[in-house]
Amino acid sequence: MMFKRILHNWHVKVICLVIAMVLVFFTKANALKEEPVVVFLETITNNNYTFTESLPSRVTLTLKGEESEITKVPVDDLVAYIDASKITKDGVYELPILIKQDGVLEFTNNVEISVFPISITTKVEEKVTKYLKVESVITGIPAHGYELNSRFINPRVISVTGPKKHMEALDSISTEPVDLTGKDSDFVTRVKLDSSDSLLLFPEGNFVEFQGIITETSVVKVLENVNIAIKDLKEGLEVVSELPQISVNVEGKLLSLQNFSKNNVSLTINLKSIEVPGTYEVPINYWTPKYAHVYDKSRDTVVISVRKKVSN
Repeated sequence: MMFKRILHNWHVKVICLVIAMVLVFFTKANALKEEPVVVFLETITNNNYTFTESLPSRVTLTLKGEESEITKVPVDDLVAYIDASKITKDGVYELPILIKQDGVLEFTNNVEISVFPISITTKVEEKVTKYLKVESVITGIPAHGYELNSRFINPRVISVTGPKKHMEALDSISTEPVDLTGKDSDFVTRVKLDSSDSLLLFPEGNFVEFQGIITETSVVKVLENVNIAIKDLKEGLEVVSELPQISVNVEGKLLSLQNFSKNNVSLTINLKSIEVPGTYEVPINYWTPKYAHVYDKSRDTVVISVRKKVSN
């Protein structure tokens, strides 16, 4: 009798049981939590081949499971990577993104981990090393009155590694900018090589030594209409010709010549040797303070007429 009751409408009972199991499954599935986590993407290559383009630096992992289980996972220890270490020839490859779970495996048994994207398609090319000249990049202006006279880089040439075709186009590598702002003396500093090209590696390190030689700025100042003075003309004689005004270019340091004027120079003609009236071509003597010297002038000599002084 009991058996007949059990079998009564058995197909309906089976359907109800299946529906109940499905409901339990979906209820449990809906209770699972999904937690997105952004992690760094690492790359593994061999010594002979490398990527020819920049790859994404991060990917997204999705942790799915009960919240209590997800919170146990040390997400900072999760690592995503692609492995190109087995590649032995140039070409385009689709590489799966793998998840390294060393050290966290015991926490992920009850958590499903997926990654997006699941793979990366990229070109791989032979890796070569080339010695490139280091070019320094300068920015900023030294202190007023000073300038960069010369600069030195040590080492002058450095080894750089990268994809073969990419390296063929390079003949030098730049430094990051060296700031000269306010400099008024020689200096030495370590400067980083330009790392904006992510395809390049520096086996010897990515720093060089920069030495800057700072000197005072030299300038030329033009003095117009400078008068000539007469010296040591014998008594009883006089110069009757009009003396020209002279243009003088004076060279010196900028800070010393800022307020320099024609009052700071002296132009003379020495007539001590003239004893009788006549026409003479005599040299012009130029004098400047020690911190300046005559760089150029409009003339070296002047022609004068000398006569006996007329008595009133």
